[in-house]
Amino acid sequence: MRLYQQAIRSARANGFLHVEALANELAARFYAAHDFDVIAETYLQNARYCYLRWRADGKVRQLEQLYPHLGTEELKPGLTGNDRSASRIPRSRNREQGIAGGLR
Repeated sequence: MRLYQQAIRSARANGFLHVEALANELAARFYAAHDFDVIAETYLQNARYCYLRWRADGKVRQLEQLYPHLGTEELKPGLTGNDRSASRIPRSRNREQGIAGGLR
């Protein structure tokens, strides 16, 4: 468990946004498989946001299709890449649906 967090921190510190996104996604799968659904959802949201910042639109769409409860978010205009100050703008979110079924 600690190694996922270490990979995420290292990727973030070194500006590897795509690695940060993937590490978050894999951590989400791990935690969901071990019935830590709330933790898994947090990692999945972080993965989606990293992919969004990386402008990996296809991957963002894939996650939105697989996990519609994540909702959709946009970046504020002008914020891209590794800009750590990038802010999320929530569009919609359905908390009634769980993450566990989608990640397993």
